Amino acid sequence: MTNLNVAVTKSSERNNIRLSVGRTGEAGMYPNNDNTRTDLTLAGGAQMSDHWSAEAAINYVNNVFQNQPQQAYEETDPMQGFIWFGRQVDTRILKDNLYRDLNDPLTQQIIKGDALLRTDAPIPYSWNYSYHPSPYWEATAKTTDYARDRGIGHVAVTYKFNDWLSVTGRTGRDWYQDHYRANYPVNNISPFNGGGLLDVAETHSETNSDFLVTGTRPLLKDLTLTVNAGGNARVNDLNAAAGIVSRLVIPGVYTLANSDGSPAVGIGVLKKKVNSLYGLASFNFKDWLNVDVTGRNDWSSTLPRNQNSIFYPSVGAAFIVTDALRVQSHLLSYAKVRASWTRVGNDTDPYQLAAVYGSGTAWGGQPTFTAPNRLPNANLRPERTTGEEVGVDLGLFDNRVALNATVYQKSTTDQILPVSIPTETGYTEHIVNSGEVRNRGIELATTFRPIDRPTVRWEVVANWSKNTNKVLSLSNGVQRIVVGNYWGVSVTADSGQPYGTLVGTKWMRDDQGHIVVDSASGLPIRDSKQVALGNYNADWVGGITNTFTYKNLSLSFSFDGQMGGSVYSVTKWFGQYSGVLQATLQGREHDWNDMFVVPNAVYQSGSGAFLPDTVHVLAQDYWHNTFYANEMGILDASYLKLRELRLAYEVPSSIAQHFGLSAATIALVGHNLLLWAKQPTIDPETAFDTSNRQGVENGQLPTARSFGFTLSVRP
Repeated sequence: MTNLNVAVTKSSERNNIRLSVGRTGEAGMYPNNDNTRTDLTLAGGAQMSDHWSAEAAINYVNNVFQNQPQQAYEETDPMQGFIWFGRQVDTRILKDNLYRDLNDPLTQQIIKGDALLRTDAPIPYSWNYSYHPSPYWEATAKTTDYARDRGIGHVAVTYKFNDWLSVTGRTGRDWYQDHYRANYPVNNISPFNGGGLLDVAETHSETNSDFLVTGTRPLLKDLTLTVNAGGNARVNDLNAAAGIVSRLVIPGVYTLANSDGSPAVGIGVLKKKVNSLYGLASFNFKDWLNVDVTGRNDWSSTLPRNQNSIFYPSVGAAFIVTDALRVQSHLLSYAKVRASWTRVGNDTDPYQLAAVYGSGTAWGGQPTFTAPNRLPNANLRPERTTGEEVGVDLGLFDNRVALNATVYQKSTTDQILPVSIPTETGYTEHIVNSGEVRNRGIELATTFRPIDRPTVRWEVVANWSKNTNKVLSLSNGVQRIVVGNYWGVSVTADSGQPYGTLVGTKWMRDDQGHIVVDSASGLPIRDSKQVALGNYNADWVGGITNTFTYKNLSLSFSFDGQMGGSVYSVTKWFGQYSGVLQATLQGREHDWNDMFVVPNAVYQSGSGAFLPDTVHVLAQDYWHNTFYANEMGILDASYLKLRELRLAYEVPSSIAQHFGLSAATIALVGHNLLLWAKQPTIDPETAFDTSNRQGVENGQLPTARSFGFTLSVRP
């Protein structure tokens, strides 16, 4: 990975300008995976007179990702293939042989046995032609390209009436265009055996126009009032176009015109508008007491007309005890207490109020349209989150120790969620206001310097937080809402329980917790009931960074992690079934037919009593049987990581000046160097889905461990 950034700044008493250029290049662990990013920023400001000033900025960012691996239960995910991989397969042969020789007798036999293979195109060299292609074929013959061009700019003009009142007008736009292209060669197993392509282009934009009036005025000798009042108009636009070819006429020609049959094309348009008015009044008394009162009202186009007004106020106060009471000392250098109450509103995505039909393939010369899978809701209400927070900030021992503590509570009502519904309704999900969810938590942070001398310094920065949530109620008195499903496990919101429960099947157990097996086969029996298997929320998260400095040399290392929480790992679930995981060696340590008795198991006798299990089972039969209980895919998500290790040297100024520099620092850096987890299968810090379906994993790529060096210079 390379990262280069150059910035040039020039300023005078009334003007300033800054130009920066950055370039980042990264070669991924996946073959032929290269990622680049280019940044260009130009910003400046001018004081035209005592009353008028202006500033503007524009930022261009170009991202290019080549051959980015996918993550899903699909053949296009390389890790998916390894979950089912034959352990006897020599991957070196697959790497050295992308294609089969059409004249080879074995190739001819393969062709005769698979009517879908085409002989007018190369045939991949693989161990399997039914489900899982060679990973090197996926990384070389199949190509994907993703690019994003993004432009962010704004201009603002301020008029200062006098020394206490000013008005600012500002307009800006965030625009970006995404283009994704995947070329699937002929004889690719999935998704198009006959070859094909997927081409998707999206253009997003957000335009904001604001005005803000700011006034600061003393009300009394020691009391100052600052008032901000303004408004905002925001417009979001999305224009998307997609083309799909599911079979190529001529192999290797990836165009819509080369489609064998009509290509599937689609166009999508989304538009959203939000208008806002807001205000702030801030009272400051002697610089040790501050009280802020705010109010904001949004009018959103995505909500019903009679429900589209969202008002959210807040009030907060901060009191610096040491200044007000004049109790500063060596022991207590600084003390502040703070409290706040807030209410925040939120709308939803466009077109959730009424059905939006998609156009389909013409039938008999007449256009066709399809109903959406999501049942709309014309009576949606805005989400509202009310929060209370109390905190304290302390500085001790001449500020060598800083402590920050916050206790909070947040309650979200009418949360807008898509929930699963029976397909007999003609839909798969329904958009609803789900009820009320409460979060309570505590956040702690500290910075302290055990050693603080002119040439030697040791600084410690640590943080710890704990959040607990509870679903207080659900809409219409229901007891459970399913917010997502994956391979038999549901992510649910259950009334009276924490949000994010993972619900699925377990083995049948007796009253003592022993697994109940079939008396004849000796294999565990699945309980027919759906039960809670865990919750994806962590019990707590935390981190600590130590930095040691000796003269110009510094060494720092950071650990972070979490305790508790669960992940439903389909990698583990299917990896046990297929026998590729190390855990499946149980029962075949010496040979495939070593048999064993299921640990901690009983069977039910004819009299109804539970007796110790004595039936020996084959490892193959036992691990295949784990497919029938989702609990076999549940993992403890606890982990601890050595997140960063950094050794830096600050070049003495006398040496840096010889090169025309005012400062220079050289550093060796390592990221994600060590992982400690309660299970050996995956990295628990997984992100499989960005929707409400959290706590599930499949086909996760290994977490990248990186080493590098940085050079920072300042002219």
